[in-house]
Order: sequence, then structure tokens, then C-alpha cells
Amino acid sequence: MPESETLDMLRSLRIKVEHFVEQYQVMVEKMKVIETINSDLLKKNQEFQKHFEQMNNELKIQNLTELLTQGKGKTEVKAIIDRIVRDIDKCIGLINQPDLKE
Repeated sequence: MPESETLDMLRSLRIKVEHFVEQYQVMVEKMKVIETINSDLLKKNQEFQKHFEQMNNELKIQNLTELLTQGKGKTEVKAIIDRIVRDIDKCIGLINQPDLKE
């Protein structure tokens, strides 16, 4: 193969490699943006989950209060209180798991 042909092939190869490097750098920057967006969305999701749990607990308390003020039967109120106590016990159990303690 003549030297000029080899040089032309090397130039072409260099141009292609430079193009791929540029594309890679663009993709790395896009990935950083996506990771930032993902992190923000995860934080928002956690906030929404906490808010949902708070609202759900408030609803349970409101329902229990309504039952107590409306003079419902003792067995119905006791069943609701027992369910709430079980929920609390479950939360305490989750908190006490060894992998969650620091």
C-alpha cells in the first residue's frame, strides 16, 4: 500500500475517533443532567410519600374521632384502636431492624 493511502486512512481513522470522543463527551454530560433530574425526582417522591402517610394517619384519627363522637359500639372502636396499635407496633419493628440502625 502506498504511503499516501496509508496516511489518508490514518487521517480518516483519526477523524472518526475524534468524532466518537466528542459524542462520548456529549453523552456523559447528558447522563449527568439525567442523574440530577433523577435524584430530584427521588427526593420529591420521598416527600410525597411522607405527606401521604401523614394525611393517611390524620384521616384515621379523624375517622376514629367521628366514631367516638357518634357513639358507635365499643367493639367497633376497639377494633379500630387495635388496628392502629398493630400499625404502630409494625413501625416500631421496622425501626428496630438491625440494618436500619446506624
